[in-house]
Amino acid sequence: MDEGTPTLIRNYDFDPRFFDGRLRFTEYCKPVIGVQDSGWGLLDGMNADGLAVALAFGGRKVSGTGFGIPLLIRYVLETCSDVDEACATLSRVPVHMGYNVTVVDKTGKYATVYLNPDRPPVVIYQAVATNHQHQVEWDEYAAFTHTIERKHFLESCVANPKQTRAALIKQFLKPPLYSQQYLRGFGTLYTAAYDVDKGSVKIIWPGEAGGGELQALRRTGSASGALEAGGAIPRQVALSRRGTEGSASSCLRASLAFASFAELCAMPATITSLFAPPTSSTAPGRSRATAPSTPSSTSTTVPSWPKCLTPRRRRWKKRSQRRM
Repeated sequence: MDEGTPTLIRNYDFDPRFFDGRLRFTEYCKPVIGVQDSGWGLLDGMNADGLAVALAFGGRKVSGTGFGIPLLIRYVLETCSDVDEACATLSRVPVHMGYNVTVVDKTGKYATVYLNPDRPPVVIYQAVATNHQHQVEWDEYAAFTHTIERKHFLESCVANPKQTRAALIKQFLKPPLYSQQYLRGFGTLYTAAYDVDKGSVKIIWPGEAGGGELQALRRTGSASGALEAGGAIPRQVALSRRGTEGSASSCLRASLAFASFAELCAMPATITSLFAPPTSSTAPGRSRATAPSTPSSTSTTVPSWPKCLTPRRRRWKKRSQRRM
C-alpha cells in the first residue's frame, strides 16, 4: 500500500430498523465524534487525541456477564489517548459477548483486541478484521456474513503496494465488502473513514461523490448529523488536538462490523465511578450535539402504553368483553 496518513476504514452492517442513524460530537471527558448506538454508546469513533476505534462482532454464540460493547467503545474514546492505553483498557473491562475491537492512533500504530466473556482478551497486530477471531466457530454465521472471503479480500488489498486510500475506500462500496442483505439484518448502513492524522471523518454511501466529510471538529463548536442512506452530510466542522504532528503510515485499518444492538447488560452500582472523569470537580457537560428540531404546526404526543395493557392486549380485552 502506498504511503499515507493513518486511517481506519470500516463498514457497518446491520438491520436498518434498529440503527440510531446519528453521528454525534460530544465533550464529556474530551472531544469525541462517532456513530451513536443505544443512546450514548458508540459503534465507532475518534477522539481529539487522534485515537480511532471500531467494533466488529466476533462470530461466537457465547454470552456472559459484562458491559455492552457500545458503552465500552465510548469509555475507551473518553479515557484513552493512544493504542497502548486503549488495549490496556479493553483488556481489563469485561464484555458480555465476543467482539473484535480495532484501534489506530495518529502515530500509525494499530491493533485488534479479541474480546470474549469466557476467555482472556487477546491483542493481535493485523491490518484487517472481520467477523471471526482466530478461527471460525459459528459456521452458519460465517457463511452468512462471508467473513472468510471478506478477510482474504481485504488482506489482498492491503498487501497491494499500489493500493491507495481512495481506491481502498471504493472497495468498501461494492461486494464482497458491501452487503445488501437488509431484509435479513445484514445490510451495509454506512462506510466510515477516520483520518486520525487530520482529525477528519468521512461517511460514505455508494453513488455519493466523496461522501459527507466532517473535518476539523473544534472544542468551541458542535456537530450533529442524521445519517440517511443516499444522502451525504454537507456540514464541515473541525477537531482540535494537542499537537498535529504524526508520522505517516502506509497501514490502513479496515474493520467490518456486525453489532449486537442494544444488548446492554444491567449496570452495577460502580458504573458511576467507573466512567467518571479522573479529575473532575463538576459533572461533565452534556453533549452539544443536538438534532435540529423539525418545524411542526402541531405537537404530537406518543402515548406510552402500560406493559400490562399494550394495544394488542387492549383489542383482545375489547373482543373478550363483547363475547361476555
